[in-house]
Formats: sequence, C-alpha cells, structure tokens
Amino acid sequence: MEKRPGCCPPEGQSGEDIPLMEQLRRYQQAGVEITLEDVRLPLEDIARICEVREKGAYMCDFIADEDDYIVRLNFDRVESEEDS
Repeated sequence: MEKRPGCCPPEGQSGEDIPLMEQLRRYQQAGVEITLEDVRLPLEDIARICEVREKGAYMCDFIADEDDYIVRLNFDRVESEEDS
C-alpha cells in the first residue's frame, strides 16, 4: 500500500473534534495498521473498548518507520493508582 502522510484534521478542526471511529478509519485508509495491546481487532471493537474504558484508560502509541511515516497505532491499557 502507498505511504501517505498522517491524517490531519481539516483546517479549524482539532483531532479531538473527530469521533474516534472516524479517526481510526482515516488512518486505516492511509495504510496504517491499528492494534489494541498488539492484537489486531476490528476497528469497531477497538473504538468501543477505548471509549467505554471498562478496565482503565487506553493510550495510543504512534509507531513510525525510518522515514517518519506512521505505520502503526497501538492502543495500550494504562493503569491508574486506583486500578492497582
């Protein structure tokens, strides 16, 4: 798949204004692999798990190649002191 620069939101719109599912779709269309704790899942499942936050919060790790293109997004569970 052809590499394209990251998916920037339209002018006047921050990434936070775009629903997570739409952000994930844009990255996937750009050829970016998307995983949850290093496991490939359907985008709908990843978005639901991250938004519901049943077992803590999730942080997105942007993984780039040697040319600084984002090639993978991995969502990792982040534990708070309350989760310990």
